[in-house]
Amino acid sequence: MLRDVVKAVDRRLGTEVWEGVVAGVRVAQHLALGRDRARVALAGLRFGLGSRRPVTFSLPVGDRRVPFTVPDWAAMAVVVEVFVSNHYDDAAVALPSAVLDLGGHIGAAALFFRGRYPEARIVSVEASPQLVGLLRRNTAGLGIEVVHAAVAGSAGTATFHESPESWAGSIGAGVGRAVEVPAVTRDELLAEHAIDAVKMDVEGAEFDVVAAARRLDVATTYWGEVHATADDERTQRMLAAFSAFAVDVHDDGDVTLFTAVRSSCA
Repeated sequence: MLRDVVKAVDRRLGTEVWEGVVAGVRVAQHLALGRDRARVALAGLRFGLGSRRPVTFSLPVGDRRVPFTVPDWAAMAVVVEVFVSNHYDDAAVALPSAVLDLGGHIGAAALFFRGRYPEARIVSVEASPQLVGLLRRNTAGLGIEVVHAAVAGSAGTATFHESPESWAGSIGAGVGRAVEVPAVTRDELLAEHAIDAVKMDVEGAEFDVVAAARRLDVATTYWGEVHATADDERTQRMLAAFSAFAVDVHDDGDVTLFTAVRSSCA
């Protein structure tokens, strides 16, 4: 198969051509319009070959389209997850008045939530100094509040490891450049911003974040990504904390996706 041949070459050369091309083509097919389609598909190939030259195209947000800049193939793949694979498509039981986006990345999820919940307050939290500026630009003019901080089990500061791939930066062990960033807990954010729905994709920090949370049921809805398989003891222990929620789990390879809706609202 072509896929196997290209991935074998990728392994040999250390490239990501297959992933880049697949992500670029899916965005081009499902989201881009007009001349953007060819530009986005070509950018996917460039990203896969190692280019870090960003591409800007328009994304749908409700009944309008807004400019959106993607820096690498991993960010393109996140756009696919959010807008094509519909990772956060399960609607909250009631329209949330405020959504907390933990792991804001470059803003794809925040834009999705703005389109889905046009009247909601949206707070997007991102730890990476490299990405937070792009997050602000991609969400500018949409009423989305951006917080530069790592979400952790305790407040103060945290060592954040930048990653060559934009989606893999983490406050856990990492291979990228280490930098100190502000750290906040989920409880602090919810107390300050009166949030009733939470999206959580924090690259492994979710285990500490949930363990440190005193009142998970302050929010009615969680959309989460656990960076372990569904049968992993850490995943099982973390999901057990949502005993007051109806939890739907989807095994997505090396990660586990879940939606939790507070049982009193179901």
